[in-house]
Amino acid sequence: MSKLPRRAPRGQSLVETALGLIVFVSILVWGIHLAELGYLAPKVHEAAANALWDTTAKRMHQHPNDYSPREQAINSAGSDATGRFASFDGRESKKSGDSTVKLVFTEARGLNVTCESDQVANMSQNNYQAYPGGSGGMACHGSAQLRVVNFPKSFLDQGGEGFFKVKNYPNLGWFTFCAMGMASGGDCSQGRVAIMLDDWGLSGGAESTDHLLHSGGNDAFSGLVRNVYGQTGASGMGAGQAMAMAIVNAAPGSLDGTFWMSYQSGKPDPEFRDGDSGPNDWMTNVRTGSRNSKYKDRGNRWLGL
Repeated sequence: MSKLPRRAPRGQSLVETALGLIVFVSILVWGIHLAELGYLAPKVHEAAANALWDTTAKRMHQHPNDYSPREQAINSAGSDATGRFASFDGRESKKSGDSTVKLVFTEARGLNVTCESDQVANMSQNNYQAYPGGSGGMACHGSAQLRVVNFPKSFLDQGGEGFFKVKNYPNLGWFTFCAMGMASGGDCSQGRVAIMLDDWGLSGGAESTDHLLHSGGNDAFSGLVRNVYGQTGASGMGAGQAMAMAIVNAAPGSLDGTFWMSYQSGKPDPEFRDGDSGPNDWMTNVRTGSRNSKYKDRGNRWLGL
């Protein structure tokens, strides 16, 4: 009995490998490109956020009433961040004069950050501001241009008999990435990141010294406090007395139109000559028998009201 002849191999494994490689190559190329986009695009947001946080470390004021350091810090924040992130990195060691970055399949250029003053939010209940020239904060927006390079835009899609029915990549030129949101006609100014600036924390030796009742000494701190009293009307005739009467049922003397302030670090003010009984001095200690006893005995009532 004769055996049937054995059939020759038909190349099934080779065909399967070829088909698998076609799909794998497309996935690999796209994976590299998307990974590059995932690295470059967030750098635009990082640059804008870096401009904000870097500004918070700078001087904001020189009291009394000099807020020019704040404006200078905000005005330089955008250009400083643009210079730091020109290479889409931000590290000092990676700074270079070349503002174009070319990776395997992606090219980026023109990273730019713009910052300006912004009210951000009104954090004062009655819109009272201790330093009107330094209220609010700043906002920044950033943009950069990216495009695909060295990418096989066509891959086995020629004619109606191609393996793929559409192009591997659409015909796109440079497109704009924003720090926040999407570009509108290439403009990214609507998508901004913001931060509040400055606070009551006085900076520098000139703003943290003592302020005596009569001779003064700390005009910066005193000026801020006086400004708040002035906005509430407490420095006008009658307003401060009415506030004191409502809280502690007593008022310091009759010089209601005079602003008094004493700030001493860990020691009494020697210019409190008459103590709690003086018409011009208003002691803030809480003890039985003083004019502040009403505050001490307020119970669960807020400010004794």
